Amino acid sequence: MPLPSDPEEGTLRRECARIALEVSTGAVWTDDQNLYHSFAAIKFFEFSRTLTRDEAQKATADTLFALRWKQPEMTRAQADVFAAQHANLVAAARQREGLEQAKDILSQMGLTTEDMYGQK
Repeated sequence: MPLPSDPEEGTLRRECARIALEVSTGAVWTDDQNLYHSFAAIKFFEFSRTLTRDEAQKATADTLFALRWKQPEMTRAQADVFAAQHANLVAAARQREGLEQAKDILSQMGLTTEDMYGQK
């Protein structure tokens, strides 16, 4: 006979699923009421590279639950570290996207980003 479910586990799983849904839509906050959003946003970004949006959202919720279940709550200092990491991740992604767009525009004009001066 299976053990009865732990009501705290169910509550935490629902909260983690809510956070995963929020970050999947781009909502990332770091304040005293939303300490886990930056961590979840990083995980969602990582998972969404190889999974569908729904799969990445579920994997994010599962990872967030594993981080939180029977563990001490994240501190604001820890949350701020994840927020800084998330900001760096977003900035790097935007830079890569900008470079790809520039390459596309240059290639349409018959130009390339390769350095032609060093070639013989």
